[in-house]
Amino acid sequence: MTFLSDMKKRFLCFFCTLGFVTGLYSQEVTIRGNKFYVCDKEIFFNGVNTAWQENNEWRLDFLGRNFNPSWWKNELNRYVNNHINSARIWIHGGGNSSPSLDASGYVTGASDRFWKDMDSLVVLARERKLYIMPTFWSFDMCKNDYNAVNWQKYRNIINDAEKTRSYCENFLVPFVQRYNNEPYILGYDLCNEPEHLWRDANCGRLSRDNVIRFLATCAAYLHKNTVKPVTVGCMWIICNSDKYKSWTNQDPYAGNNYSNASLQAQYNDPDAYLDFYSPHWYQWQTSGSYFTLRIEQWMDDASKPVLIGETPGYDVNENGWNSTLANMYIQAHLNTYAGVMAWKNPKEDDGYGKFATIIPATNAFYDAYPELVYPEQTTGISSIQTQKTTVRPIYNPVTKEIRIESTSPLINIRLWNLSGRSVKIFTFSDILNVSDLNNGIYILQIQTNEQMKNYKLILNQ
Repeated sequence: MTFLSDMKKRFLCFFCTLGFVTGLYSQEVTIRGNKFYVCDKEIFFNGVNTAWQENNEWRLDFLGRNFNPSWWKNELNRYVNNHINSARIWIHGGGNSSPSLDASGYVTGASDRFWKDMDSLVVLARERKLYIMPTFWSFDMCKNDYNAVNWQKYRNIINDAEKTRSYCENFLVPFVQRYNNEPYILGYDLCNEPEHLWRDANCGRLSRDNVIRFLATCAAYLHKNTVKPVTVGCMWIICNSDKYKSWTNQDPYAGNNYSNASLQAQYNDPDAYLDFYSPHWYQWQTSGSYFTLRIEQWMDDASKPVLIGETPGYDVNENGWNSTLANMYIQAHLNTYAGVMAWKNPKEDDGYGKFATIIPATNAFYDAYPELVYPEQTTGISSIQTQKTTVRPIYNPVTKEIRIESTSPLINIRLWNLSGRSVKIFTFSDILNVSDLNNGIYILQIQTNEQMKNYKLILNQ
């Protein structure tokens, strides 16, 4: 990260902490280490993929064409009602409506209607205090099929450095500058699954180096014009980590294609880097998972936040995997990831997720960690903070009972195992019986009127 960008983020968070900046600016997302923060409080992106607007025909684009505010109001309202605090939204979609192109295939910007629609979308998100992650490109833009009519021009933009610059200067820079003061834009995803561009025949099997150069150029332009974090939605972890460099039978460019070194090798600029990683995980993958492995076990780089940009929007019981989606969200946090955005498309017809099967997970995560979903509304869980309430659980290994001493009424008490599954919910009593549980390590979560705290419980007798 450049010194200037880093200082801007530190400066903003410093003044938020002192209380000199209020209102919208206090909700700005920043990064410290491998976590996201809203000012000085950690946030977990308890998210979902909106992807695009539901259309009567199968079109991925909606901005600058047929944006429907009523549809978006209803869609975002149901997110808020189910404790979803973030959404990943595709901006160009199939590329039929944005960006604007001239006859030679250079980018000229975007239409007035595009900007009007995008402004409306941002306002709807802000009104609901819902963070959105705009995703600019997708490999779909380069597919020679009915959905993308400008596919050859988009391939040329990737292959031609001058046309790449026209995209950055005439669309990207105006976009991020326009929304620099919108705190509910959490950051930018440059491209959805760009690996398809070098892997798939119908995407042109473009030069991998040209694809990386395009992404690196976009990242550099963004970092020179915004402090908001930048990422790429990688289709498979083997292309986002050097742990899998030998997996060339799966992808000839296995390894971390999005490291600082990889990006800057194709575009020599210190601002060509990603602020966080956003790999996708599906059950066909054979390289572990975010809900079974910690970041440092799954990836080669644990220094940046890792937000799971896509994952099946349902419980997974296939290909050797067996996990509820609720467990996947909770275990992601326990494994130090910074968020999960389960997949669904608006028609919910591709077999990879539906809203009805996602909301048990987002609600379960909120039930377990409300202070991570809405950090601005809660005090959080911290053993080093001064708390108004004193809570003291005392375990008797003989009777296998836990006595709770508390200066405030108890609201919610539950026990989790280390896999992130809720194993027991207790009635509101100061004596808890755990004699029916197997030996092992558990997390006892106690919520009072003023705080929620977690305690490690070891049953070994």
